Amino acid sequence: MNVHAPALARAQQLDEQASAFAGDVIGDLSQHPKRLSPKYFYDATGSELFEQITVLPEYYPTRTELGILRDRGGEIARLLPKGAALVEFGAGATTKVRLLLERCDVGAYVPVDISGDFLNAQANGLRKDFPGLDDARVVHEFIRRMIGLLIEDVVTETGRRVTALAPRSADDVRAAASAPVGFSSAVTGAERLIKDFLETRMYRHARIKRVMNDAADLVRALFRRYIQHPGDLPAEWSMGLAPLGEPARARRIADFIAGMTDRYALAEHARLFDSTPELR
Repeated sequence: MNVHAPALARAQQLDEQASAFAGDVIGDLSQHPKRLSPKYFYDATGSELFEQITVLPEYYPTRTELGILRDRGGEIARLLPKGAALVEFGAGATTKVRLLLERCDVGAYVPVDISGDFLNAQANGLRKDFPGLDDARVVHEFIRRMIGLLIEDVVTETGRRVTALAPRSADDVRAAASAPVGFSSAVTGAERLIKDFLETRMYRHARIKRVMNDAADLVRALFRRYIQHPGDLPAEWSMGLAPLGEPARARRIADFIAGMTDRYALAEHARLFDSTPELR
């Protein structure tokens, strides 16, 4: 199929009734290099497989989020006004939101996900457990429209800027006082508000920073330990280390640490030190 994709693209004139999936597959596999949107992994089967991935020991995000909701769900629920609409992006199996719905009195729950069939099945199960909840199902159409809004905005704004600039050559574009391609001031402002909110309330929250600092200390401790006691490294990494100069030894040890999963790094630290942070 990959080999003949360009020929298929020429021979198969897709009309408005044709499958969007077939059009994307033929178009994407006709490109060099070939590509395929990951959104097609998330049909009902793909979503179920992903839910299985989330319970693996190596996959910590879902486990961490569930821990936060169990520990702090009551505090979060108190911030939600009675009768509010709770919107969850990437709702998946709706496992996490149940911990909030049990503690708050929202009027509606709006799960957003890319797989409509899987989302509908989860919403049906949620309705049975929370019969008073007015649920709404927003699937990939919502995401498509949101992306479409951004694309339309950048195309319109770029057209306005290019018209005002009226370049006659590439040098005119390079010499422009401001970027000729970009979002409008309205979208730029909205994006800035969202990023500022996430920066202070999530990415730089005191709890997150504490965990990040603990993780950085853990990595530094491992690096110093391997530098001082190279025999603690696995045999395949310590072999031939002694004759190397200091920069080369440090580089090899850094490469070893960089290849660790979080779980492996914690296990190594616990093996080599008396106490290890929980990173949660």
